[in-house]
Amino acid sequence: MQARFISICLRFSGMAFKLLLTSFIAKYFSLESLGTYGLVFAFTSIAAPLYGFRFDYVASREIVNLRGISLAQKIRDQFVLYVLTYAFAVFIFVILFFNNKLTIDKMILVFIVLLSILESCSWVCSANLVALNKQLLANFLFFIRSSSWIPLAIGICYFSKTKYIETVFICWTFGLLLNILINISAWSNLPFKQTLKIPIDWMWINNNLKPSFCVWIGSLCLAGSGYIDRILAEHFFERTFVGVISFYSSFCAVIFNLMNSGIFSFQYPKMIAAYQMPDKKEYIKKCKLLAIQSFISASILSVLIGVFVNLSLPYFGKKELLEYQSIFWGMLFSMWLRCCSEFVYYMMYSEKSDEKVFIGNLIFFLSSTGFNLTFYYWLGKNGVFFGSVLSIVPFVIFRIRFLLKRKYD
Repeated sequence: MQARFISICLRFSGMAFKLLLTSFIAKYFSLESLGTYGLVFAFTSIAAPLYGFRFDYVASREIVNLRGISLAQKIRDQFVLYVLTYAFAVFIFVILFFNNKLTIDKMILVFIVLLSILESCSWVCSANLVALNKQLLANFLFFIRSSSWIPLAIGICYFSKTKYIETVFICWTFGLLLNILINISAWSNLPFKQTLKIPIDWMWINNNLKPSFCVWIGSLCLAGSGYIDRILAEHFFERTFVGVISFYSSFCAVIFNLMNSGIFSFQYPKMIAAYQMPDKKEYIKKCKLLAIQSFISASILSVLIGVFVNLSLPYFGKKELLEYQSIFWGMLFSMWLRCCSEFVYYMMYSEKSDEKVFIGNLIFFLSSTGFNLTFYYWLGKNGVFFGSVLSIVPFVIFRIRFLLKRKYD
């Protein structure tokens, strides 16, 4: 119970620091700088699961009961694949960086590649720790890489006469490096030196790439659907408008993160256990309970966030935030719908309907890309509201159809 409480505190403090950073940038930096931060965050979030084909999904499941040299070998072989994809990403980066014909913001490109590789490496390390039942350490390291560096970044930017958004990225890099160093220390007791005499198990890697493929595509789709609006806004409009979208989406994301940490993470293990029982009455009862909790919590949090943002906008002193406030209400409604239907995802997970999860994520990505692209082109900046609202609709309809088709004895 104490470990769970500490884990929740770490998650909540991390979210609070992230929101504080966004608010700080919006207040003391230009919206263009906030847009740059939003773009780097978006591309990093999409690129991080791109490396390694989500091989950790399979590998972390196989190391659960391993110890000693067998565990060290699996971890080593897992990282061999990831390092190869990191090397390929750096190779592509070098080509793009020195290609003068491409109009790419090279500063953004440098930080995207650096941060995404470090995020990916940290992600894999955490997945291995969770598999070995070291959840508290994994949550602590999540806080280190995601939020511990934020007070440092805010302090440097606040007390310096000139404010550069690169300072935020440098501090972010420092947090990730610190996280990786602690991870190396945590694994130092394993016999990695002995694995130097053992060949890499390429057959094991090759055999497990296929089952991780759909998870990999699904992860990319889910990440892309959450940040495609910023990327399209960068293409169609100016960087300042990307800052507006980044500002509002960060507040909406708080709703999902709070519900995930405070409700879903506690309820879905009970749903899995109930589904494994011959009598499905208890499972149905828990599904209904989670559905009610999802609706009530999403509604309350949406109202609170909506009121808070509406009252706080004059504080930031940015006329663009007030001018395009309708974007926020569209994003908020979309997030409310997603959170209300999120209990269906955990039903899919409990019932091992992995293909349904994959199809749902693909639908979400296609609808987000299609609707946002259409309305951005058709209505300009005013199309962001309609793109946000309509993007979630096919995704929710798919979940409702899954729910209506369920029949239990």
